[in-house]
Amino acid sequence: PFDIVLADAFAADHAVVWRGHADALAAVVHRVARTTDAPILSVRYTSEGAVIGAADADNGEGEDLAPVRGGVTLVAVHGMSGRYLLDALGSMAGREIEIHAGGNLSPVGICTVGEGSDLRAVVMPARLG
Repeated sequence: PFDIVLADAFAADHAVVWRGHADALAAVVHRVARTTDAPILSVRYTSEGAVIGAADADNGEGEDLAPVRGGVTLVAVHGMSGRYLLDALGSMAGREIEIHAGGNLSPVGICTVGEGSDLRAVVMPARLG
């Protein structure tokens, strides 16, 4: 079935790029999205955490950090819809999560900690302008 194929694909070429509380990441995404009104956010994963950024012509630029838990050191950048990311995070409110990512245009998988590749949400990337 579809869920087995999807889980196998994520396990093979995706790595954990962020680990933390879904509510903490959602608060950062919400702040940046509300500040700029940009439909597409940049999400840059660093050793310090997920840096959520956005820019639009009317409101300028905004950026905020959601600190990472654990020894995640992979650096990656994705563009994604703030609305879709918030929807995915909202379905896991109150839980510890992991974000799994591959290349810049690969789907981003979100699962609760301890469930391995049992994905709870997939957010498709968008090209950054």
